[in-house]
Amino acid sequence: MPQPRFWNWAFFLGPRFQIGQILDGEFVFVALLFLFLLLGLRLLLRRDSLAFLALIGLMTVLNFVGAAADEPLAMKFLAVVFDSFVWVAVVLVLVRYGLLASVFFWFFINVLSIPAMCGLSGWQSEPSWTAILFITAITVYGFHTALAGRPLFRDELLQE
Repeated sequence: MPQPRFWNWAFFLGPRFQIGQILDGEFVFVALLFLFLLLGLRLLLRRDSLAFLALIGLMTVLNFVGAAADEPLAMKFLAVVFDSFVWVAVVLVLVRYGLLASVFFWFFINVLSIPAMCGLSGWQSEPSWTAILFITAITVYGFHTALAGRPLFRDELLQE
């Protein structure tokens, strides 16, 4: 199992504390930070494409520098390649869909990392199942809202 990076022991205090950690609000700060970084780079470089590339490059360099010292160089470069894809997705979500979509992007990235850190079985699995139920509830609510009271299958589809 991978070693947890951003860990808080409050996850093991019960569902109330787990939901409190999930709804912490740090994801709003991170989304706003990236928005301000992007806007600052856009003002500095005066071109949108250069600002996007500079932000992606800055984040990949920071990931490379922040890697473990005992990690092999080939693994660092491989991590840089995959991290650059993540940063491209982050910038595209922010630019194309806006701040609210970016907030939800960071929220779901953080919540989806909980099952990977805690596992699905054993004494430490309760935060994982809480996160999975939380995501399932949000997904079901979004699906129900998107239907807007319409039935899931129309009568025309069921007739032969």
